[in-house]
Amino acid sequence: MKQKLLEFKELGVTILPSVFSDETIGSIRNISLELKSRFGNEAIIGTKKQHGVPTFWKGLDMASQYNEELYKLYTSKSMLKIAGYFLNTSEVYLYNDQVVVKSPKEDFEFESHCDNQYGPNLMLAQKGVFKTITCCLVLDDFTEHNGAIKFTTKVESEITPLPKSGSLIVWDGNTIHSSTNNLSNGSRCVWLLIYANTDIHKLPAEQDYFNRFYNQKFTV
Repeated sequence: MKQKLLEFKELGVTILPSVFSDETIGSIRNISLELKSRFGNEAIIGTKKQHGVPTFWKGLDMASQYNEELYKLYTSKSMLKIAGYFLNTSEVYLYNDQVVVKSPKEDFEFESHCDNQYGPNLMLAQKGVFKTITCCLVLDDFTEHNGAIKFTTKVESEITPLPKSGSLIVWDGNTIHSSTNNLSNGSRCVWLLIYANTDIHKLPAEQDYFNRFYNQKFTV
């Protein structure tokens, strides 16, 4: 893990081997596909929702509010230990988790961005006043054709890793990344577990809906 931490500090991103069993990975993937079917379809996109951002979109933020198994894993000791290790804190705060399923041939890409652009306060995040971390659980093998994530690292190099299902991609909330459409014949599923080193509800937020995200503290 020490080598992974050094890589994370240098590049802003690293990849860990599977944290959960194959059985658990399969279960999370099935849950993700079910949530995509329920909440990521054209009939519901744009309508109001209770948690997280105000309306439904092609992905699903605060996904663990819609499934008990996701919440159990999001708050598991193993994940909180990983988050605390890379956030360099003994106190981890829940923030958000997202299911992102790119269906075959779906028009669903992400332009170049950092996650803190969509957080409570980008300027404070860039100044290091608070930190966030994304732990991306890969549920389908990444390929050159199914919308793999491209990163612009801290040393300004571009990398597009192709991790296997079960891998955990860990990146800093200020790390720039993007992804293209899924051009393959199969789904490309990930579950993003996002944590912070502070209670985001106490930050001066640029949007008032951030009180609809988590602010629970878990000690590592």
